[in-house]
Amino acid sequence: MGKCNCANNSDDDFMIEEKECDCKCNSNCPEENRCKCGCDEFIYVYNTVTETIAAGAAFTFNNPAVPLIGDGLLYTTGQTFITITEPGVYQFEYLLAQGTSVGTVALFLNGVEIPGSRYAINGLGDDFGLGIFVVKCDDVAGMISLVNVGAAPLTFNPGGLANTVNISLLINRIN
Repeated sequence: MGKCNCANNSDDDFMIEEKECDCKCNSNCPEENRCKCGCDEFIYVYNTVTETIAAGAAFTFNNPAVPLIGDGLLYTTGQTFITITEPGVYQFEYLLAQGTSVGTVALFLNGVEIPGSRYAINGLGDDFGLGIFVVKCDDVAGMISLVNVGAAPLTFNPGGLANTVNISLLINRIN
């Protein structure tokens, strides 16, 4: 037996509770507990080639998730989304470097913008976004996408030497 954080969203209220649970890291507890042991899980994806993202379109990443810790976050190179398979509280960070356009980006969960994830892109250098969001039991198997929510396309060049990162996204399960 060990302690783990359990997501309970009965009656549309979402709470993270600490409960006794017989589970191992990276394995699900019994369904009725909706519980996951307190292991760190994160995924980091990035891009190293010139990319233009149309207005309303999601970003893609040409490099796989490295390193990938845990089994609750999944990504396949070239997709426009990361799949989240565990409820919990997550932190995101994204960096957009070498941008040549002015615009706005935001993070979406299952097609709905995550509050507090919308940031302006100034076209003058590096732009950074940071925030926290909750994945409820109903959102499990949800898709997270970084989207150009502005009216014009955004272009990011790798700049500098080969394999220079110009777009990156880190998602970390914090509870």
